[in-house]
Amino acid sequence: MSLYYFYPSISMGKTFFTMSIAFVVHFYYEVIGNSVNIPMSDDFESAMAFINKLFLSNNFHEKLLLLSSQYYETRLIVFRSICLIYTFIAGEINFSALLFISSLFIFGIAYLLFKSVKQKGDYKYLMFAIIIILLFQFQYHSGIFFLTGGMPKFCTLFFSIAAFNFLPMNTKASFAISLLCAILSALSFGNGILCFLIGFLFLLNKKKYLFAGIWSLVSLLFLFWYFHGYSLTLSESISLHSITRTFLYGLVFLGNAMQFIHTIEIPIITGILIWGAMILLTVKKYYKQNPIIYYTLVFIILSSLLAAPFRLHETEGLERALMTHYGIYSMVAICCCIIGMIEVFVSEKNISKIITRLVFVAMMYHLGSDLIFFPEVNMRKNNLTNCVYPWLKYKPTDSAPPCSYFIADPDDAGIIISQSEKLNIYHLPDLKK
Repeated sequence: MSLYYFYPSISMGKTFFTMSIAFVVHFYYEVIGNSVNIPMSDDFESAMAFINKLFLSNNFHEKLLLLSSQYYETRLIVFRSICLIYTFIAGEINFSALLFISSLFIFGIAYLLFKSVKQKGDYKYLMFAIIIILLFQFQYHSGIFFLTGGMPKFCTLFFSIAAFNFLPMNTKASFAISLLCAILSALSFGNGILCFLIGFLFLLNKKKYLFAGIWSLVSLLFLFWYFHGYSLTLSESISLHSITRTFLYGLVFLGNAMQFIHTIEIPIITGILIWGAMILLTVKKYYKQNPIIYYTLVFIILSSLLAAPFRLHETEGLERALMTHYGIYSMVAICCCIIGMIEVFVSEKNISKIITRLVFVAMMYHLGSDLIFFPEVNMRKNNLTNCVYPWLKYKPTDSAPPCSYFIADPDDAGIIISQSEKLNIYHLPDLKK
């Protein structure tokens, strides 16, 4: 029997979309069930040490400086603000709750992509089913369950797509909201600054010179503030070799979601295909047909190149781009390519067959991804509860255990936890042995 008979009927788009909600329910069920209220790696410094210092300070100006202080190559103002607001409301920081809040931005990204699809009726709902199936899986598990590794990236993508969503609406209010979203994207993670460049080019292309002037003025003022006192450390000096490695890093970054056998070859091929799709869409002037999807794709491609100069100096080299918390960028880029290629190149005659088959392919990817990567979710939870937790709870002054790779600086972990407990803003949970 042909596999085609197992494909969803195009006339049942809304029905199949409703069924795909099960993937979302399962996703959030696992997020809630596998989140542990224990910080890991950069969480100690980016969230806990920051909140400790802020609560110890009695100077408002000093608190603002702490909020906007540079963390490696970026300023995590949105991330820190969310952590701080939650702490004020709940009385203490809770990493399980914050991981759930972080994952809600994935839902926001999915909604914005769905809203941007130009297909109508059942086709649109089947496209949304594809987006849901591809986004709500655990390939990028380290972003989902590692707060500092995930929330800034999810926020950056959400606010950047929102900025591109409001910018084409041709009203003063939508322009102001778009500019605000671009600022929030830049305050989420450093690559969000690219929104200013893309938005400016969009406004110039549309010959909206007044808006372009306001956009550029605000952007320049923001950049002046952002880079004031900024410490810039690139991994390599600029050379032909470093440019080549930057491009290769970008390809691996873009193909991150396809690292099924933990090699860089398949991600590189995927990255090349994403670049190829972007070039084809540019030739077809897709930026006029669907600027939201097009500029989101451009944003991610530029982000892949921007990341390299800050990462290639580390011992992992190109393999650094395979870290799974980058997978959200890769998957959103793939979704944009699918949407764009269908809207530009697929005829009315073939669209039903193509979309229904893509739903099937997305389901196979989702199942394969969960089979390969979900065991790492369980391993992460077990290490946090059975190794990191007993050490921090009972023997924080002892030498770090084998699982200390979950902590960026094991020597400071116990000190930070102790200080947070004294300030009554965090307490290690009472986990059953």
